[in-house]
Amino acid sequence: MLRNIFAQITPHLRRRNGFLQPQPLPLIQNHLFESIYVNKTAEEWLKQLPEDQMKRVRLIQNEIALKMTEMKKTPALDRLTIADYEEMLEMSTSRRQKYYHYLFVTQTADTRSDMKKKIRDLILEEKKANIADETPKHIDYGLGKNTLLLKVTNKSVITWRNRKLHRALLLNEPPLVFDCGFQDVMSKYEIRDAARQLKYAFSENRLDRRPFVMHLCNMNKDSKLWHELAKEMLNIEKLPIKVHSEDITEVFPSKNLVYLSPDAEDVIQEFNEDNTYVVGGLVDKATRTPVTLAKAKRLNIRSMRLPLDKHIKFHSHKTLTLDQMILIMLELKRSQDWKKALQRVPKRKIFG
Repeated sequence: MLRNIFAQITPHLRRRNGFLQPQPLPLIQNHLFESIYVNKTAEEWLKQLPEDQMKRVRLIQNEIALKMTEMKKTPALDRLTIADYEEMLEMSTSRRQKYYHYLFVTQTADTRSDMKKKIRDLILEEKKANIADETPKHIDYGLGKNTLLLKVTNKSVITWRNRKLHRALLLNEPPLVFDCGFQDVMSKYEIRDAARQLKYAFSENRLDRRPFVMHLCNMNKDSKLWHELAKEMLNIEKLPIKVHSEDITEVFPSKNLVYLSPDAEDVIQEFNEDNTYVVGGLVDKATRTPVTLAKAKRLNIRSMRLPLDKHIKFHSHKTLTLDQMILIMLELKRSQDWKKALQRVPKRKIFG
């Protein structure tokens, strides 16, 4: 049975120097070409590049082709996306060589994952076919037969969790706003990290019994942050999350806004459901400038900070990720107890 299965799978792979080199799969090739934040294929994007960048692209393609002839681990040219080219155009030669290996490993992992999924599906189909040949009984338990329990799939669980967010919107639960207008002060690696933290924040919010209505303000859908977020959260436009290209004061009344900034003077004493709390959607690992406080002053809205000094002694700097912020605010909304809320801060950051 497995020999027949591998005969169906292996045409999509070729062995080179002892390694499986991914071939473009016809069903997903167009998907791999597409950019998520620009409606262009990689080929169309390359045609519109200026001549100096086009020369660098040709250099990159020649490097990959040369490595292929030398039987080295290199990515497939026809599976490179616009984001891959953008990354490589900004890299030095030595760093680009490492990136080729990373792309090769990623593409190979994707191909192996597709292969394993096809093997599982074919084995399951063959098992069901063998079961169908047997004489049916009135009550018979097992694969493809009767069951005492209703199967709960991952899709059902995700749908149920999303419905909690829809219910929060219908019941006018308090909003929590992430201000995504700081992309100009973040590096591309910090932008990627911010997208990952926003994904975790959405996930943690969805798990809570009474989630916030999550808003992303200053989110331009042509931006790098949106592109990274769309890679992290597939079908993000269908998810129960509010995305606005406008600034926070254009979406919410200024009198209700409270900007949570670590540099603010005032301290939050308790959670007020009449307020709309805003979290700066940025990762600032290098400079740690008070950009969120400056934004609050520029918009003439209130700014407050968490009482971290009162309850926690940090090892070094007092930095919290976006998902940790939403966990703290969810617990504060539920219990109105700062000690419980700040237990959400990871132990590795606390002294003693």
